[in-house]
Parts: sequence; structure tokens; C-alpha cells
Amino acid sequence: MAERLEHEPVLADVSREAEGWAHQSCERAWQERLLELHLSGKKRIKRFAFDVKLFALDWSHQRKSYALVIFTGLVVSWVRQGLQHHFQKGFPSWGDFFASWFVTTLAVAVVSGIAAFAIHSTHRFFVGSEYEEGFDRLFFYTVMTLLVCALLIAFGATSGSPDWEPW
Repeated sequence: MAERLEHEPVLADVSREAEGWAHQSCERAWQERLLELHLSGKKRIKRFAFDVKLFALDWSHQRKSYALVIFTGLVVSWVRQGLQHHFQKGFPSWGDFFASWFVTTLAVAVVSGIAAFAIHSTHRFFVGSEYEEGFDRLFFYTVMTLLVCALLIAFGATSGSPDWEPW
């Protein structure tokens, strides 16, 4: 009996610790469950936000750059057609429209790439420092310059006298 009395306080301490662990593990299980519910709600919110972003055309920078080149090609082909026909008639056929759009889009991409390379290569000579930003940003600036120039040419051509000859 004396041995039992000696071990009884130890067992009582162990049982109290086990009770504490059980309480902690139960509390931890509830915290984990609440966190899981919270995260699943976030997943639902993220999924909803993703669907909304998908409809809002949340594109990457590269896709936006491609879209800008394609749109600039469209504007340049429209301005070219307008200058040839005094903005009075459109393309003869859909095939001519798409062919002109494709060719001018390629021209916009090539001219922008050449201009961006030339600016990047000579930046140190003219400005006195290396070009610090990425080539994508420089390409964006050159494409936007072509787009603005095409729009200014169209605006200037349509605001002048109606009997002008471009060449």
C-alpha cells in the first residue's frame, strides 16, 4: 500500500497533464476546424474573385502587350486605308481587311522591336546611363508611340480640307 501511495501523486500529476493535453488538443482541434472553415470561405471568395477577374479580363502583362500590338496594327491599317481613300470608303473585302491588319500588325511589332533595341543600345551614349528598366517597358513605349502617331495622323488628315492628296 505504501508503494501505491508513493506513485499516486505521480499518477495524479500525469492524469492532470493528460487532461491538459486533452483540453489543449480539443481546443487546438476547434481552432484548426475554425481555420479550415475560414480558409474554405476564402477559397470560395478567391474562386468568386477569380471568376469576376476572368470576366474583367485580368490578363498578364505579356497578354496585354500582345493585345496592344494587335490593336495598334488595327489602327495603323485603318489609318493607312483612310489615307489612301480619303476616309470615304472602307476595305474592298473582308479578306483585304484581315490581310492588311495582319501585315500592319507584323510591321508594328518589327518596327517597335527595332526601335526598342536601338533605344536600349544607345541609351548610355545619349543619356549617360544604362537603361535600368526592362525591355518590355521600352517595347510598350515604342508601341504606344506608334499608336499615338497613327491617331494624330488620322486626326490631322480628317481635320484638313476635303480635297487633299497624300502623295
